[in-house]
Amino acid sequence: MIPVAVVVGLASAAAWALGSHLFARLLARHREVGAPAANLFKNALSLVVFGALAIALGWPLFDAGDTAWLLVSGLLGFAVGDALYFAALPRCGVQLAALSGNLIPPVSALLGWLILAEALPVHVLVGMGVVLVGIVVVLLGRAGGNDAARAPHPIQGFALAALAALSQAFSIIAGRHVMAADELSLEVAMSANVGRLAGGVLGAFVIAIALDLVRGARGGRDRGGRRDERGAAASRSSQLRALAAPLRRDLVLPFTAAALIAATINLPMFTYAMGALPAGISSVLFATTPLWTLPIGLVLGQRYGVKAYAGTAVAFVGLVVLIDPVGWF
Repeated sequence: MIPVAVVVGLASAAAWALGSHLFARLLARHREVGAPAANLFKNALSLVVFGALAIALGWPLFDAGDTAWLLVSGLLGFAVGDALYFAALPRCGVQLAALSGNLIPPVSALLGWLILAEALPVHVLVGMGVVLVGIVVVLLGRAGGNDAARAPHPIQGFALAALAALSQAFSIIAGRHVMAADELSLEVAMSANVGRLAGGVLGAFVIAIALDLVRGARGGRDRGGRRDERGAAASRSSQLRALAAPLRRDLVLPFTAAALIAATINLPMFTYAMGALPAGISSVLFATTPLWTLPIGLVLGQRYGVKAYAGTAVAFVGLVVLIDPVGWF
């Protein structure tokens, strides 16, 4: 029987794949909404939902030390990682951005071994390798279709997505550091979500303010290169207003739908799998996102080549090896 945590981890990857497609289309159509604004909206909406549930249902609280780790996990995963990923989507397309997920399993496994002393059986290492080979075949086979053809800056976009993957790997380790020490339950996982989302929202504000200061400094110079305080203030006000762009009447519903799928529905599954499974295994499950973007892309009108389907089959064979009950039980 397949462990529940494995099924949950795969479902999380599928939800993130659908959310990626939705956010990619929204960001491409509404370029006035930047990645920091979309990311902040996603995190803030989920924090409100899970925060209200935490109060209403009396979810357990973490001590100060564990809370700090959860804030760091949210900062790295939801603020830094997701902002970089969202910035990559309109530059290189969903499929190529999803390739960055291949970096997460080996980095997470290495960090899990170095920091948490987690050992991985040989069959798990083999399964990881087969999964990653399948994903690479999918993406090298021009699986992005017309999505990839429209990508204006593929190299720049993939570089941003790769940095996002590294940040996500460290985020998984920081969150796992807390939840591995507790008896994992739905309540503990949901409470951990609140802490991680709080770190994500605070981090998103810090990133937005930092970008705001940089852009304000650039926009606050007159033609002679002298400091123009009025121009800097106008630039700063414009950037801060941009953070509220998803709240526009014509945008709030589509951005809410994308955020609910990518975060509010996805996060309970992601957090549970992250806490219940070793970092190297959970990260492989999350890295199957490119496999889910393929069928979702078909439904949304994308077209793929033979290599895409062959790579998908190879990767799912790897998943069977990864979750082999003989090796787990």
